Formats: sequence, C-alpha cells, structure tokens
Amino acid sequence: MADQKISQLTEVTNPNPNDVIPIVNGSETKKITVANLAVAGSSGTSGSNGSSGTSGSNGSSGTSGSNGSSGSNGTDGSSGTSGSNGSNGSSGTSGSNGSSGTSGSNGSSGTSGGTGSSGTSGSSGTSGASLSGSNTFSGANTFTGQLNVNNAVGSGGSSEGGEINLQYASSTTLTGSNVVFDVYNDRVRLFENAGNNRGVYVDLSKSPAGVGGELMSKSSGCVNSGTIVTLGDIQVQFSTSGNRSLQIKTLGSNFSATVAGYTAFSSSGNQFQYLAGQSISVTGTMTYLLSTWNFFGDGDVAVYYVRDTTNLKFWRITLMVGPTYNNNMITIERLH
Repeated sequence: MADQKISQLTEVTNPNPNDVIPIVNGSETKKITVANLAVAGSSGTSGSNGSSGTSGSNGSSGTSGSNGSSGSNGTDGSSGTSGSNGSNGSSGTSGSNGSSGTSGSNGSSGTSGGTGSSGTSGSSGTSGASLSGSNTFSGANTFTGQLNVNNAVGSGGSSEGGEINLQYASSTTLTGSNVVFDVYNDRVRLFENAGNNRGVYVDLSKSPAGVGGELMSKSSGCVNSGTIVTLGDIQVQFSTSGNRSLQIKTLGSNFSATVAGYTAFSSSGNQFQYLAGQSISVTGTMTYLLSTWNFFGDGDVAVYYVRDTTNLKFWRITLMVGPTYNNNMITIERLH
C-alpha cells in the first residue's frame, strides 16, 4: 500500500478497545490502545472529570473531594455552609460559637446577648451586675443609673451601712490610707481611717423634712494682719495701718452692701459698741467694713453682718484680735 497521511485515512466511528492509535510521546512516536486512552482521558476513571479525577466524584472538586459538597470545604464539610466552621456550623455565623450563636457576640451569652456585658443582665445591661464583698475599680469608670452600696465591711454590725473608701493623695498629711465616706446609724460620716479618725458627720435624724436644710459654707484662719481669708468671691483681712479693724474686697464684680455689727473691747475696760445700717461699696480694693472701729489689743472681739444688696447674698464675719495684731482669728460664713 502506498504511504498516506493520517488525514487521508478512513475514519472509524466504532473503534475496538484493542485497536491501536499512534501517539507522539515527547519526541518519539508510540502506540496506545483505544481502551487505555479512554481510562487516562479527561472523562476517564483517572481523568480530570473521571471518578478519581480532579472534578470526579472522588476528586478535589468532586462530591467527596475537598471542595465537594461533602468535602472539608464543601456545603456539608467542616468549613462548608453546614459544616462546623460554616455559616450554620458550630463556629459559623449562626452556629453556637458564631456571631449570632448562643456564645457569639449577639448570642444569649455573647457581648450583646442577654447575659453578656452589654446585655439585659450584663454588667452594663438593664439589670446590671451585682458585686459583693470588697471591690476595687481602677481608671475612669462610669455607672449609669442607680448605684447601690450596701453594708460595709467591718465589725460595726447593724450600725454600719454602706461605705466607700477614697484613696489619699500622695501629698496627704492624714493618717492611714483612705478617707472613708459611710453611713453609721443615722449619721453620714467623712473621716480618715486611722489615728484618731478625724472627721465630720451630718445627723440626718435632726435634719428638716423634704431635704429642706442647707450645709453652710465657711472659711477661717488664724492669721497675722494683712493676711487674707477668702470665701468664694470675697476676701477679708485685718488692716496693717490706720484704724486697726477688718477690711473687705471682692474678686468678682463690684457690689453695694449694708453692714451692721457689734464689738467688745476687752483692752479698754470691756467697752461695748454696735453699729447698724452702714452702707459701703465693695470693689477690688480693700475697704473698711466699719471704718470707725479701731481695736487696741489682744482679745478684742467683733461680729459683722454684711448684706450684698446687689446680688442678695449675706455673710457673718467674726474677729478676735491676737496679741500685737498677730494670730487674729477670722471666720467668714455664707448664710445666704
């Protein structure tokens, strides 16, 4: 038979499995049977689409393959939609540990969940946290709503109520380590927690009904002449020359005042004087409260009443003169 090109050969549409086909393998022409070609082809058992091929049922993208529906990344696989890490899996979005799951951020135990920190019963939630024993809060803390502090820690028994301990400043001269703010019987107390327990209290059983009483503001000092005692926006000093008595000025706006007072001069045979209805202008410069008074020595006493007729404020100022005009006791009380 004369030589023919492959393109000139008669086509066989139903080849026998044992029929031989030429095939170029590298640079060498070899033969392969139709049966072997089918097994290794793309749709063959081992081919890319075959049962064991890449896309076959057992291949990487096949049903049971790593990306298949039952594979590790498939729909039902560990990372698939319903898998343990999938959207519905235990760690998935809707899974028990997922963002919407039981323990997830929005789940019942999650951050925003019912018992989470921001949840209804969480520490920041509607029902808030209930803390018992001794608790320490560091940094800046905000408590929204009502804060209840129940029985204090200590040996006070039924006499002790709530207690808050405030740490001292590093520059303190007080004893112990804390300032205590507490309730004891009918008293609200503020005191140092060691030494002689220096402090103050308010007995609420003696207070007017309807929270109708005021705590008076006061400032005082045992000072030499020319040394200022300040309460709010007014300042008072014992004069250093001229008539030796009290002078006043304001740190704020000027105002008009009416002054009254009485005095006892122990240095001049216990003489007694009083004045009322004296009008003065209080400015940023020291001016006499009662310009005619002149104290001579240790033990002289005076009480001044000052009404700010501009701003409707009222003060009581008390003086006891010290020896050689030093260590004068001056007290300013805001009565209204």
